[in-house]
Amino acid sequence: MMRLFTTLAGVMLLAACSGSGPVLERADSQRTGYFSQRLFTSEPSVAWQFRTDSAIRGAALAVGRQVFVGTEDGKLLALDTRSGEQLWTFQAEGAIRGTPVAMEDGLFFADMSGHVYGLNLPDGELRWQDQAETGISAALQVTDLGLVSADGDGHISLWDPDDGYRFWTTPTGGSVHAAVAEGNGLVYFGNSRGKIQALVLATGEPRWDYEVGDAVYGGLALDGQFAYLTTLDGHVHGLYLSVGVENWRFQASSGIGAGPAIGRDRIFVASRSGRVYALREDLGLRVWERQVSQDWISAAPALTRNALVVADHGGLVTALAPDDGQLLWRWRGEGAISGTPLPHRDQLLITTRAGRIYALK
Repeated sequence: MMRLFTTLAGVMLLAACSGSGPVLERADSQRTGYFSQRLFTSEPSVAWQFRTDSAIRGAALAVGRQVFVGTEDGKLLALDTRSGEQLWTFQAEGAIRGTPVAMEDGLFFADMSGHVYGLNLPDGELRWQDQAETGISAALQVTDLGLVSADGDGHISLWDPDDGYRFWTTPTGGSVHAAVAEGNGLVYFGNSRGKIQALVLATGEPRWDYEVGDAVYGGLALDGQFAYLTTLDGHVHGLYLSVGVENWRFQASSGIGAGPAIGRDRIFVASRSGRVYALREDLGLRVWERQVSQDWISAAPALTRNALVVADHGGLVTALAPDDGQLLWRWRGEGAISGTPLPHRDQLLITTRAGRIYALK
């Protein structure tokens, strides 16, 4: 336990000195999917594109002038955000399906062989790697106490970002396909068996669990004392975080495999049938809905100050007005999109299973 508190003190000291916080897949450790910037509202053009030799299932991560993407053939690519030029490549042991995360001067990710990696952010030099119990398709989560991983057999682990030391591992049963969410000293996640669970971040001890009835693939999003999640049977759930009891439930017209986005006192979800819903955060009542695609949607929506961005398996990216769902623009790339579109400065970064990386402007 002494090592854990030493690590926490080090993380806080680094943050105080540098002022730079973590950069995460869904914008923050609560996985809200809300990016506090404005996005262009007219049809975009392609600033640059990059072609890889393998499929891309996760989203891009952008830190300063670098964008990072993992591929099915195990490459972690670093590109220049302004030009798309490749800066460096790191070869992992297995397919990389989770989006990398960054903290201070480190870049962290896991692969389908079960390895967890820490790299130097500027140049991709390996700092450490270690082995989890089984393959990891979910992104890692950055917390105050370290990195949290969730693997295909339901093991949740806490790692030291400095050297890869594992503080604890808790088997939970049921595969976990999305990063955990963090809040109130706990980590929260759902699994393929339809169970939502909360563990104490410092020790890995179970706090509560709740059955929602069907598989959870998109993970949870947190806001204050509430958690929101979607299930494959088409339900959207609002839960009280303190006790894991349901507050409300909404039934969509089809299954939902992607997690929600939270912002503007609303929950935004996209169903597998291509329909987007905006719900009231407090009661789960429908504010608006819109059919945006005839293709399957498995990427979680991204929300900015003025746009909700949804991407589908036909390569179509759609931007809607969050207030009323009105269409702002559409754009289509090559290949299915299963990673969340990433707003970054004046660009929108898109990754596809055809191995394409696009920067839209």
